[in-house]
Amino acid sequence: HIGKPGLIVLRSIGKFFGLAGARAGFVFGWPELLRVLAEELGPWTVAGPAREVVKLALRDTEWQQSMGSKLQRDSARLQRCLERHGLAPAGGCELFQWVPDAHSLATHRYLAGRGILTRYFESIPSLRFGLPKTDADWVRLEQALTDWRRHAIRD
Repeated sequence: HIGKPGLIVLRSIGKFFGLAGARAGFVFGWPELLRVLAEELGPWTVAGPAREVVKLALRDTEWQQSMGSKLQRDSARLQRCLERHGLAPAGGCELFQWVPDAHSLATHRYLAGRGILTRYFESIPSLRFGLPKTDADWVRLEQALTDWRRHAIRD
C-alpha cells in the first residue's frame, strides 16, 4: 500500500548509491497509476551489467552505509573546496554542489578546457559540480580553480 491515491514515489538507484552510470531506479505507486505509466513509457530495459551492479548494491547493506557516509564526506569536501575558491554553493546533495555565479559560463568553459566537466545552467547562470572520483581528480580540481581565480583576477 503506497500512501494516498495519486502519489508516485521515484527512487534512483544510481543516484542513491552514487552509481549514476547504472541508470536504474524504481517507481512505487497505486496499481492503476503504474499501469498508465507503463503504457506511456513502454519497455525500458536495463543492461545486464547494470542489473548485476544494482543487485549487488541492494544486497550489500554494509557497502550501502559505507557509500552513504563517503558521499556525505565528499560532498562536504566539495562544498569547502568551492567556498575556498569564492564559489559558494547555494544548494546540492551528496552527489553534487550547485553554484550560482554571474561568470559561470566563463568558468564552465575554462574548467572544460582543463578536462573538468561541470553542468552549466543558462536560465539562472550557475554551475553544477559533481564529485571528483579519485585523489588525483581532487588535486586537478583544486589546481584548476586556483588557476581560474588567478586568471579571473587578471582579466
